Amino acid sequence: MNKVFMLGASLIAMVMVGCSSDDKLGSIPEKEDRNSILWRIEKDGNVSYLMGTYHIMCKDDMVYDDLLKDLVEGSEVVVTEADPADQELPKIGNGILNFPIEENYKLKNIYSRSELSQFKDYIASLGLEPAFELLINTDVVSAQLIIASVCTVYDCKSTTGSETYITSILNGKDELYLEENKEVKPIFRKMVNHVYQESDYPLLGMTDWLDYIDEDCNDEKMDESYYNNDMQAMFDYIDDERKKSDYHDAGFSGIIKYLIKERNRLWVPRMIDIMNKSKALFAVGALHVFDLVERLEKEGYTLTPLDISDYK
Repeated sequence: MNKVFMLGASLIAMVMVGCSSDDKLGSIPEKEDRNSILWRIEKDGNVSYLMGTYHIMCKDDMVYDDLLKDLVEGSEVVVTEADPADQELPKIGNGILNFPIEENYKLKNIYSRSELSQFKDYIASLGLEPAFELLINTDVVSAQLIIASVCTVYDCKSTTGSETYITSILNGKDELYLEENKEVKPIFRKMVNHVYQESDYPLLGMTDWLDYIDEDCNDEKMDESYYNNDMQAMFDYIDDERKKSDYHDAGFSGIIKYLIKERNRLWVPRMIDIMNKSKALFAVGALHVFDLVERLEKEGYTLTPLDISDYK
């Protein structure tokens, strides 16, 4: 009986060794097209990984948990965008990340009393009425980002996000960050200014704006693209949205120019420094991935898109 037990234990150990995280990651096939949320980064025999994340989602929608576990286990260090402890909640009168905004940008100075009453009813339907004063004393872009962080998961029994999940499975592994709040704050401010300067003033009427927010809250196209590992579809969706109005065009062009590309420019030297020292998993918002791939390739790295369909 003991011999049988020992033999069984030995076989289990062999299987576990044979299916290590490194082996699993190394056996992920290359995707036929350059269109993936997961890329292998290689240079001088060193390997790291770049994973596009979804910041907030319903817990039931976490389809890549096994993949993230293997990526964390197979890496020496995990790198995400920013330390949550470094974030500043906006104060009344400021924009998201708590940067100061101009008075003429504030919702209370753009919309009429009847429109603000309409806005109050809408956010009350999302359970956000206690944030009414904060929202009407900030700019349209900041207000929209705050609402979007709630409305997309409003009906969830419980919520999570790629980074939240990664942090829960680190098991003592080091987590590094690519940026500090003080660096990102002026970038967000430039994006807000871009939207106001490049679109018709005073932007969308309240009814049209709330219709847009409601559509954004309930649109599943971005979710489906992410879950189907189809990054290109996410950008095709953005291109379609930009054509709807000056406001849409200014909003999405501001996101790409500032929130994506300007931050990526900041990140790449730090990513290189980390990869020179450790095998890393870089877990950043999915929309950052394509631009980061191009920037790293210009630095002499080989990036390979991976087919992760077997992980779902």
